[in-house]
Amino acid sequence: MASSDSVSISVLKRILMVLDDIGGGISRTSLSAKTGLNYGTCIKYLKFLALLGCVSFRFDSRHVSITETGRSLMSILQKSNNVFDAGSNVRGAFEDSAIRPDPILLKEVMPIRRAV
Repeated sequence: MASSDSVSISVLKRILMVLDDIGGGISRTSLSAKTGLNYGTCIKYLKFLALLGCVSFRFDSRHVSITETGRSLMSILQKSNNVFDAGSNVRGAFEDSAIRPDPILLKEVMPIRRAV
């Protein structure tokens, strides 16, 4: 992750897409190579995704795979390009998804529009 605790949506999506393409487990080293991430950065993102329930570690915890929650998040990110982009269709991104946004947060985000 970046110098602070920020998270790149494109990196999350890239990791989830590689894990989904693989299907089974992949070593953390191979994942960092396939995503083009530095190993340490890859591990930080994997820990974050594990906290969200999007990935699981297998075998001796050196292999990681995507979960159904991870597939749901990946689908949301693919549909919306960037859930946090003020101009994206946040409400539409969560339709038919196992992941539901906080209604209060959604209410606050929805009125935001891009200046034309």
